Amino acid sequence: SYPTNKSNGDILNLGFAILMPAIPYIAALIIIGIIVIMIFYAIKAKKNPKSMDDYLKINEIEDENLINDGFTPQRFHPESFANPNQKPSPYIAPNNYTSEIMVFLQSTDPTFNSLEFIEWSKKCFRIFWDSWTVGNIEASRIFLGDDLYEKMRSLLEDNTKRNRKDIYKIFSLLGCFLNKYERESGFEYLTVYLTSIHRHYVLDSRRNSNIPIEGSFSEDLKTVYQLKFMRRFTIDQKTNIKNGTQIVICPNCGAEVTALNTGRCEFCGSVVKVSEFSWVLSDIDEYLRNKTLVDNRGVIIHNINF
Repeated sequence: SYPTNKSNGDILNLGFAILMPAIPYIAALIIIGIIVIMIFYAIKAKKNPKSMDDYLKINEIEDENLINDGFTPQRFHPESFANPNQKPSPYIAPNNYTSEIMVFLQSTDPTFNSLEFIEWSKKCFRIFWDSWTVGNIEASRIFLGDDLYEKMRSLLEDNTKRNRKDIYKIFSLLGCFLNKYERESGFEYLTVYLTSIHRHYVLDSRRNSNIPIEGSFSEDLKTVYQLKFMRRFTIDQKTNIKNGTQIVICPNCGAEVTALNTGRCEFCGSVVKVSEFSWVLSDIDEYLRNKTLVDNRGVIIHNINF
């Protein structure tokens, strides 16, 4: 037994004396661990496809025309892609497939850039809620699908009748990523997830009082949203997003349109159906783990070749 009257310094010296012989072994284990980690990431980087040829090779597809309904490149990124037979479920978290989807999309849309698309998605989200807060959804018209536009316009009219002023103040947007790309019936769809830090409350528009009838001025909310974008698919369709703004080419006059008033070109006045030529937001919803269906199959092609 060790005497209890020994000083702390003596105890430390004894500890060092015991550990000294083991130091070379500890150092060797650390070095081996570092080498194993480096090898792991080197293999992972090698497997990550950089082009469509890499994609076809990883999936062992000799003929890219042999793509059937519901095809999912489960080995497109072996570490992340879910089982292709997995059904959409409300009990799973959405996976981040941003880089995989970008590589896949660039096979038909070489101008597609996931970073540009994500920044544009965040901008759309902000404009959407800003226009909702002021009670005029027209500011969002250029990037809203027809069904979502009519739905939001109807909800705003209902708020006006009920004397409700719905306030949505965004402070920051986090964790925005692409989760799914799907092509079906002549259209293509992109699902985006983002996290919003905001405050949400409702005022009575008949009063000057700033006391909310719902929500709180001071409570910061953290909510995950599921955004679904769509556009008509053609083999020569190109994404034209620059500096967070999507450019629409008017089919009548050929002008680059950045703002549409009720769906009309700002130069020639002709009707422009945005989803025929560009991405539009077709749906927006809160993600609730026990309710929102999540489809983690990544890339899904129905009955057509890419």
